[in-house]
Amino acid sequence: MLFNSEAYFLFLPAVVLVTWLLPKRFRPVFLLAASYFFYAYWNVAFLPLIIGLTVGNYLLGHAQVRSDGGRRRAAMIGGVAINLGALAVFKYLGLFDQTAARVAGASFRRRTAT
Repeated sequence: MLFNSEAYFLFLPAVVLVTWLLPKRFRPVFLLAASYFFYAYWNVAFLPLIIGLTVGNYLLGHAQVRSDGGRRRAAMIGGVAINLGALAVFKYLGLFDQTAARVAGASFRRRTAT
C-alpha cells in the first residue's frame, strides 16, 4: 500500500479511529497488527522479515533492560547493526548487483573487442 493510494487514504483514518476507541492496553497489539497488515499489503513475501526484525528487536530490548553497562551497550549496538544491515541489503543489494554486472559487461566487451 503506497502512502498516496486510495487504500491508504481509507486505512489511516480507520486505524487512528480504532486506536482511539480501544482501551490503552490493547493499542500496542492493534498497532502492531495494523503495521503488519500495511507491510503485507505491499508484498506478503517480506512479512517474515519484518516479523523477524520485530522479534529480534524485542529480545534485544529485553537484553538491554536485564543487563549492565557493557552488555547493555552491546545489545543496543547489535540491534542497530541488524536493522541497518537489513536496510542496506534490501535497499542497496540490487544496485550493487546491477553495477557489478555493468562493470563486468563493459570489461568483458573491451577484452573481446581487442
